Amino acid sequence: MASPLSPQPKSLPTTSLSPSPPSPPPNAQHASTSTAPAAPALPPLHVAAASNDLQSLYALLDSPSSSSSIPHTANDTDAEGTTPLHWAAINGHVVAAKVLLERGRKNGHLPLVHLLLKHGADPSLTDDQSFNALHLSIHSSSAFLVAYLLLTLQPLALDSTDPEGHTGLAWACYQGDAISVEVLLKAGADKDRKDRMGLTPLHWAVTKGNSTCIRRLVEAGADLSQRDNEGKTPRDLALRLKSIAAYDRALIEAGLDPETGRKLDRPLDERNTNWAIFGVVAGAMGAMFETLAALPWYTSWLLVGAEAFGMHHLVARVLLGVGGAKGAKGHSHGSSSKVTKSPYLCAVITSSLIWVAYVWITRYISLPDHAVLNILFGLSLVSCAWWFAKAIRLDPGTVRGPGMGEELKETRRPLRSKHSYATERYCPWIWNDVGVNNHRQFLLFVASLVVGVILFTRLTFGYFYEKAPDLHPDSYCPSLVPSLLCMSLLFDPFALSIASWSLLQLTWTIILLSAQI
Repeated sequence: MASPLSPQPKSLPTTSLSPSPPSPPPNAQHASTSTAPAAPALPPLHVAAASNDLQSLYALLDSPSSSSSIPHTANDTDAEGTTPLHWAAINGHVVAAKVLLERGRKNGHLPLVHLLLKHGADPSLTDDQSFNALHLSIHSSSAFLVAYLLLTLQPLALDSTDPEGHTGLAWACYQGDAISVEVLLKAGADKDRKDRMGLTPLHWAVTKGNSTCIRRLVEAGADLSQRDNEGKTPRDLALRLKSIAAYDRALIEAGLDPETGRKLDRPLDERNTNWAIFGVVAGAMGAMFETLAALPWYTSWLLVGAEAFGMHHLVARVLLGVGGAKGAKGHSHGSSSKVTKSPYLCAVITSSLIWVAYVWITRYISLPDHAVLNILFGLSLVSCAWWFAKAIRLDPGTVRGPGMGEELKETRRPLRSKHSYATERYCPWIWNDVGVNNHRQFLLFVASLVVGVILFTRLTFGYFYEKAPDLHPDSYCPSLVPSLLCMSLLFDPFALSIASWSLLQLTWTIILLSAQI
């Protein structure tokens, strides 16, 4: 289906801009009527912008540069990092500045926007397509620029439309820009505003087939029964455009039945569901360790696999409702997202700490000649649990409330923003984002975990070396297996299984710690 929401100009390469205005040309003090720089001092495009030579400006923007086959752009810089727009601005050439802004408008340059607004630029003006600054920032898919404008331009025509009746929220949904969608919704954008064709933002999100945008709108309370001028609801449109899988997945993730739009029934509320997840995981892991201890290894692994599958089924399907409703099949991405956003993996770490502490208290703490090791391990265990809890509970650095506008405008995107748009990254193992407020706690947790695993392994070795009896002459031990391992397996397989599980975590924790330091 052809879409009227496709922006006309193409994106141009971005260039880092200097936040300070360029220094005036050397002969500026002696010039009588113009501050245009001499041609040899600047590139031709800069000269045209400074002298308001529109004919040359258009010709240069449409022609390749002398040094390559790449055309000149409005973002080209001279030797001092100055753009043509700077020269047009300091010489007061409004038309030249408008041409340059039109050519470079889709790049979302937050520093340049800040500079222009600081010097009195009017963001309410529209271009020849009736797009204002907010529309263009959404076209650039720059959520930081969108947030900056929303906080700077108060009061702002948040739901202003283009000639076709498309609001900024409709544009963001059409582009599949889930971050800008959430920013606009939190700013109070009308989630049910119709355009001239009767399409709501939810219709446009369905057109793009982006389940995240659909889910954000549904969670914000978008009306699922709204019909366009042809009488089609968003679900009808999804069926027509073959994006029904994304639509169903979004509604299931939002806790709604994809066909009726009604809230799905859950056995427990959110708080009790979280507690149940911790209980199920702790009990299941204990059962798996006990199975490894009670049965021969060649049969215990089959039963442990079945127990692990049962644990995952109970948590994911029953408690979280992943894949539990009609239409949920095949939505692996949405299911994975819902599982990782739950305390499931955090419960695995918590349960591991609990069972390690149980073995230490019941077996290792009374070992003679290991007092120092026990003290060090006890300190590392308490430290690990403490920093783990702090990393979970601390706010990673969220800016809230209208009174925090200035702080949010000064916020810079973290350099390692890969997995979470709001902070450095989301870590499912701590059930929280990792940001400026809890990054140190996260590092201390990982460091104490690494130290604790090493000390626990050393205590395990000492425990079996001192306590495990020698092998009976009739006992079978493969020639490639150390005799101490066979002795340990026969003496206390429960402690050995937990020690092996903890040692297994040492590899990825060391890699994680090395990457963070």
